[in-house]
Formats: sequence, structure tokens, C-alpha cells
Amino acid sequence: MPENYQIELKIRLGYVYNFILSIIQKQLRDPLNIDIANLLKSDLTIDVVGYKDNVLIYLITDKKSKINNKPFVFIFANYFGT
Repeated sequence: MPENYQIELKIRLGYVYNFILSIIQKQLRDPLNIDIANLLKSDLTIDVVGYKDNVLIYLITDKKSKINNKPFVFIFANYFGT
């Protein structure tokens, strides 16, 4: 059985990463607010779910990037507050 596997996926990881970075940077500048205008300016679908005290889980879905014919979803948690 081969030890190394390689696969190439055509997803917009850089685009999604830069969008997530903008969310985090804005929240660092203003930790008590979520910039809704920033969330709405992309062609990504954003779901935000409360997890625990001051922790939000973001689900970023890119319908233009597919893996096994399903949209690419990037999930991350972020501390919300000071």
C-alpha cells in the first residue's frame, strides 16, 4: 500500500481564508460587535452559532467550491468579547 497520497482540489481556500481574516481583524479592533456589513459583502454563506459564553462558531460555506459535489465548508470558533 502506498504511503503517500496526493489530491488536488479546486477550492477557493485563499478567498475564504482572507474573508475569515477580515472577520477576525475587525473583531480584534471592536471585540464587542460583529460587523454584519462585512459578513454580507461576500458571496459566501455565513452561519454563526453561539457555543458557550462568549464563543461563537462560524460556518463559512463556499458554494462555488465543491468537494465530492458538496459545497466547501470551513468551520472555526472565535472568542467574542473582551
